[in-house]
Amino acid sequence: MNLDESRPDIQYPVVHLNGTSVGSLLTGYLDASDAILRVLTLMEAACPNMRDYYPLPDAADAYTLAVREHEARVTVLRKVRAELRALADHVESEYDAHH
Repeated sequence: MNLDESRPDIQYPVVHLNGTSVGSLLTGYLDASDAILRVLTLMEAACPNMRDYYPLPDAADAYTLAVREHEARVTVLRKVRAELRALADHVESEYDAHH
């Protein structure tokens, strides 16, 4: 149960001597988060443009749907990035608490 509403309600790893190193955990989470940030930047260039839908008889509806679908994809990427950042923050906090 997540009592901190500012942090995603996901499973967080336990940092311990027999587990994956703090450095490896952080590198994995932060590298993945950075990659998603790059994808989000690319998504700006891939957003729908009305000129690509106007030949359709229901152009306005098709464009509106395409924009909603694009926004949904961006939302998913942002959510995953937030979770990766939360995982990295958790690992850092766990490490700091024990050192």
